[in-house]
Amino acid sequence: MISDASLCHGYAGLARITAHTAIDTPEPAASRLRALATEMLHRACAQAVPEGPGFLEGAAGVGLAALAAEIEPATGWGTGLLIT
Repeated sequence: MISDASLCHGYAGLARITAHTAIDTPEPAASRLRALATEMLHRACAQAVPEGPGFLEGAAGVGLAALAAEIEPATGWGTGLLIT
């Protein structure tokens, strides 16, 4: 069960994976996946901010996932997580 906001095992990570899956999925399923990604991101934002600035389990990862929901990052930071 997912119960935190983290990128590693939380809602932020699930939102990012779901958003990437939507890119390669035909309609109408892609629309549903984008809606699920938005829902997961809202759930991440509703959780307590993770302690510490860490990438996988901290605030930095949640922030990157939230930013990526608004504008697709040109940096390719998700490549290291094998979600691109």
